[in-house]
Amino acid sequence: MDVNLQNDPEVTTKKTIFEQKLEEKCIKHIKTRPYSPWQNGKVERSHREDGRRFYNRVFKSLDSLVKAHKKIY
Repeated sequence: MDVNLQNDPEVTTKKTIFEQKLEEKCIKHIKTRPYSPWQNGKVERSHREDGRRFYNRVFKSLDSLVKAHKKIY
């Protein structure tokens, strides 16, 4: 069974614990090029929607935040 994972590249070339675990489980790690959002459209779209729904709004209380969140999901 071939399993692939794609994400942004690390700053360092040293293997992280994450990469070591992927290797142990025979999962191929595919890194996207930096500043190339078109290579990972689903995550970029999710970031845009999260920003629109939560970060560009001002809530007067925790209750109003919870109510707004429940309406969306």
